[in-house]
Amino acid sequence: MRSELFSADQMEQHGKKLASSHTVSIQRTPDQHLLARLAENEVYLFEVHKLLTETIKANHQITPAGEWLLDNFYLIEEQIRTGKRHLPKGYSRELPRLFNGPSKGLRAFMI
Repeated sequence: MRSELFSADQMEQHGKKLASSHTVSIQRTPDQHLLARLAENEVYLFEVHKLLTETIKANHQITPAGEWLLDNFYLIEEQIRTGKRHLPKGYSRELPRLFNGPSKGLRAFMI
């Protein structure tokens, strides 16, 4: 279950490999309610944060990913607030979808 974390270079190479396996479709599709999904994910993130905090208080070990989440939770909260404040309704409708590959149909956030 515990595997080695990617270095920055490995993560970059993995991202490039993933990106090259997709084609982007610019065809408009119905909105996937991005803000509703954000709110749902927020609930789960706060639940996980609470469980991790309780685990540490009980003197149990957590995974490196759990440690990262606890250390950086303030950044996650900030991004959630930013999304709620700045993303207009229907925003995800404007994003292109992945046309093929393992994540076919998902919205593509292009940088």
